[in-house]
Amino acid sequence: MLNHAAYVTHDVAATADFYTRILGMELASTIF
Repeated sequence: MLNHAAYVTHDVAATADFYTRILGMELASTIF
């Protein structure tokens, strides 16, 4: 099980969509 992942991205919405909808991970927090 993945406990923590941090990514720098220019498209937060697309990145969140990929990890939550496509990979099925749960989004716990975002920092802008």
